Amino acid sequence: MNSFFKLDFIGHNKKSNGKWWDEPAFYLITLLTITLVWCVILKVWKADWHIPFDYGTALNNDVFGASTWIKSYMQNGFSWEKSDFSVPFSTDRKTYFGVDRVVLLMEILCSRLFSSYGACLNTLYLLSFFTAGITAAYSLRCLQFSKGISLAGTIMYTFLQYHMMRGEMHLYLSFYYSAPLAVLLMLWITDESLFAERFSRYRIGRVKHAHILFGLFSWIIGLQQPYYAFYAAIGIAFALLYSVCRKQFAKALESAVYLSLIAVTTLAGNIGALLHTSDVAMEYMRQQRTVGSIEFYGLKLINLLLPIQNHRLPFLAKLRQHYDVLVNAGGNEAAWVSLGFILSICLCVALTASLTHSGKEHCIKICGSFILAFILVSTVGGGSSVIGLIFPLLRCYNRMVIFIAMFCVIVFAILANRLRILLTEKKVPHTIQCGILLLLAAFAIWDQTSPENIYAYEAAKEEYLRDEEFVQAIEAIMPAGACIFELPTLPAGTTSIHNLKDYELYKPYLHAKTTRWLHMYSVGSRTDQWVNLLHGLPLRAAIDVIVCCDFQGIYMDSRGYTPDVWEETLTVMNSLENTAVIQSADGQKIFYDLTGYAAYLEERIGSDKMQQYADFWLDCPNISCFSAAGPGLAFTKEAAPWEDGRIIVPGCMQYGPYIAVTPGDYIVYIVGKNLRDMDFDVSYANGTAQLPVHVLQRENDTVKYTFHVDTETYGIEMRCANMTDQDAVLRSIFLFNREQSYEISMAEALLELHK
Repeated sequence: MNSFFKLDFIGHNKKSNGKWWDEPAFYLITLLTITLVWCVILKVWKADWHIPFDYGTALNNDVFGASTWIKSYMQNGFSWEKSDFSVPFSTDRKTYFGVDRVVLLMEILCSRLFSSYGACLNTLYLLSFFTAGITAAYSLRCLQFSKGISLAGTIMYTFLQYHMMRGEMHLYLSFYYSAPLAVLLMLWITDESLFAERFSRYRIGRVKHAHILFGLFSWIIGLQQPYYAFYAAIGIAFALLYSVCRKQFAKALESAVYLSLIAVTTLAGNIGALLHTSDVAMEYMRQQRTVGSIEFYGLKLINLLLPIQNHRLPFLAKLRQHYDVLVNAGGNEAAWVSLGFILSICLCVALTASLTHSGKEHCIKICGSFILAFILVSTVGGGSSVIGLIFPLLRCYNRMVIFIAMFCVIVFAILANRLRILLTEKKVPHTIQCGILLLLAAFAIWDQTSPENIYAYEAAKEEYLRDEEFVQAIEAIMPAGACIFELPTLPAGTTSIHNLKDYELYKPYLHAKTTRWLHMYSVGSRTDQWVNLLHGLPLRAAIDVIVCCDFQGIYMDSRGYTPDVWEETLTVMNSLENTAVIQSADGQKIFYDLTGYAAYLEERIGSDKMQQYADFWLDCPNISCFSAAGPGLAFTKEAAPWEDGRIIVPGCMQYGPYIAVTPGDYIVYIVGKNLRDMDFDVSYANGTAQLPVHVLQRENDTVKYTFHVDTETYGIEMRCANMTDQDAVLRSIFLFNREQSYEISMAEALLELHK
C-alpha cells in the first residue's frame, strides 16, 4: 500500500525504480475500483443482467435508439443498413450524423459476446465508465501525480452527475473518454514542462514521442461524436491562441496540425451523412437547432456550483428543487452539470488563480484560464450564441462540463499533492494520508451521486417480460420473415403522440426474433415519405396499401390515440375480413393478423392488381393527401367520427390545411358521403381571399375540381361547407398537379374499393 501511493516523480532527471508491472497494476486496480463503486451506487446485484437497466423512463426513452442498433447487430451481424426494422425499405446508419466509431466497434464486439441485447447494453454502459476512467487516470499520471491521487481524481471524474444522468438513456454521450485526452493535449501545447520527462526526451529524428502520441489522441477525438470533438477543438484553438500571444509559433503550428487531424477525421466520419441527408432532413434540423435552442441548452455557472438534483441530504435536495422551480429547469439537461462540493471548490480556486497575478502553482493558473475560456463559450448568452448565428447545428453547450470537470480534477490533484507534501513534512503516517485521500474520494462519490440514479429494475423487468410475451404470441402465429406495420403512424419528426412516449413503438422489435417491423426511419428518408403518404390516406385505404406491400400484420398501441379516435380506429380494424386478433396482457396493445385479409383482397382484385398497387405506392408518389381523421384539417363545429372520416353536420365548415403551393394548375379530389350539394372553395390569407375553382365532377361520394395559382401562395385552404339540411361525411382531400393523371387514376382505383 505504501509503495502504491508513493509519489513517483519521473521528471527532474530521476528514473522510476518501480517494477514494469506497476503501471498495468495501477490501471487494473482503477478498473476494479470503478466496477466496485459502480455496482454499489447502482445496486447492480438487484438487476437481471440480461434485461436492460433502462427500458424506458418517465424522463426519456432515447435508450431505444442505441438498443435497436445493438439488437440488429446481434441478429444480423454488422451492417450499416437495417432492413428488419424499417421495412419495406431500410435505414442506413452511414447517413446518421455523429456515429462514434470507437463505440460502434464496442457495440459490434459486445453483440458477438452476448445472447440478449439487454446484456450487451448494460455491458456498454459499464464500458463508458471504464473508458472515461482509464483516460482520466492516464492523463493524471502523465501530469506526474501519484497513483493514489490519480485514482482519487479518476473516481471523481468518472462518477460526475453528468455521467450518471446520461446513463443508458444517452448511451453515446456517456462515452466521454476523449475529453481527458483533449485536456492533456491542451496542457501540452500550453506548457510541456508539466509532463513527465519522457514526453520530450524520446524522439524519432526531430519528432518527439509526444507529437506521435498527441496525433493519435487527435485522431481518437475526431472519431467521437461531433459534440465532444467540436468542443475539444474549441479548447485546442484557445491553446493555439495562447501560443501565438506568447510568440511560440512552433507550438501554434503544432496546434493547427492537431486541429486539422480532428477536423479531417470528423469530416470523414460524417461524409456519408453530409452527402446523403435529404434537404427535408436538413431543413428539419435547422428548424430544431436555432440560437434559441442554444440558449435553452446553454451552461449556467450556478448549475456547476449547486448541489446535484435529488441530493442525499434533504435540505440540499430542497434547495436545488427550489432553484429548479424558480427558473423552470424541468427536464432540461443543462441542469445535469453539478460538479459536487469538492470539484466546485477546485473550480473557484482555479478561476481565482487565473484572475490574479500570483506566480504560485502555474498549472492551476493554466487550468483556470481554460475553465474560464470554456465558461465564456458555453454559458447562456456567451460565445455559443455567437457561434450559433453561423453554425447552430450543435446546440447543447452545457456538455462542455466534461472538459471543465477534468481541469477541476487536475486542480484537485495539485491541491491534494500539496496537502500530501505538508502532511509528510509533519511526519503524518502514510496510512493516515491514504485514509484522508480515501475519505475525500468517498465523499465526492456520495456528493455527486444520488439514490435516484438507481434504476427501477423490477418495474423494467416486469414491463420487459410483458412485452416479450406479447411479441412471442405474435410470432407464434406469424410466418418467419413476416412484415408488421405499427400504428399510430407519426408525422415527420414526431416521436411521441398523446400518451405514447418517445420511441415506445421501438419496443416490439427489441423482442422480435423472426418478424420484421416498420418504425425506425429518419426525417426525409424514403420510409418517412411513404409513412407520411399513408398517414394522409383514410385508414381503410392505407390498410389496403400496406397489405399490397406485403405487410402481414398490424400492431397498435392505444396510448397513441384519444379514447374516441381509438374506438373509431378499432371499428375500422374490426370491419376487416378474415382477421385474427391478439391483445396484450395489459390491454394497451392489439395485434391484427392480416394474412386472411390479404387472401380475401387477392381474391377480390387479383394478384396482378395488388402488385401494381405495391409498385405504385412503394415508389412514394408525389401525392398530398389530408385525412379528415388526421391533424391537418379542422372544423368550425364538432365533427363526430364516422369510420375513418368525420361527420359534417349542417352549418359546419371544414377548413385548412394551410399549405404552400407553387404556380400551376391543381386538381382537388374529395372523398366522402353526401358531398353532391356541399359548397367548395379554395382560399388563402386566413380565408379573406379566394381562388376561382372549376368543378369537374360532383357525385354523392366524390367531388373533383381544379384551381390555378399564378405565384407561390401560402396558407392555402381547401374548404368544404355543409349548407344542406342533412349530414355529410368527409374522409379525405387529395391534391394533385394537373399533369399527374396516372397518380389520380391510381388513387381513384384504390378508393373505389370501399365506396
